[in-house]
Amino acid sequence: LLGYFCLVGSHQIAQDLKLAEHYLYAAAQQEQAEAMSNLGVLYYQQGQLEQAYDCISRAAKSGFPNAQYHLALMLANGDGCQIDLGGSEHWLAEAAEQGQLDAMLARAQHMLNDDNAFGEQLSQAEVYLRDVIRYGRSVPAMIELSVALADGVLGRIDVVGAAALLKMAADYGNEQELQVIEPIWQSLEMQIESVI
Repeated sequence: LLGYFCLVGSHQIAQDLKLAEHYLYAAAQQEQAEAMSNLGVLYYQQGQLEQAYDCISRAAKSGFPNAQYHLALMLANGDGCQIDLGGSEHWLAEAAEQGQLDAMLARAQHMLNDDNAFGEQLSQAEVYLRDVIRYGRSVPAMIELSVALADGVLGRIDVVGAAALLKMAADYGNEQELQVIEPIWQSLEMQIESVI
């Protein structure tokens, strides 16, 4: 734990990357998955991609969901390894199943954008998005689910639910997110007017 606080810094502990590496390495040698993952993040930030991949891969295989998510990203981009999109999707699914919010959002987006997705996958995408909204107050998840409900991607059209999600997104969104929300809101208003 001390290694993590040295890595990111806190009110009581100044960021110290050398000390972070020392503590994280010692804990990783004892097969502590979270320490392996954080050591991988440190190596990644320092541009040591092969060492980062090794640590993050070991932590992911040990079942640590944040490492599984990071491994999915590394495999997708070929960071410290060969690009492996199938492996990336596997680790993304593993992390999402364990409740890693970023993985849940990415997995839901993949499912919603897959032309071959079917009912069960679309239902799972909706569950992931609702959980990401509930536990992370994620504006991108709110937008994604709003669009899916408005467009009928989930097998039904729910403009009221879509509008409620867009309103919530506008309440929590930053300037950049608000610029994304505005045209979606206008499109939703036109959809409602055409029904009334």
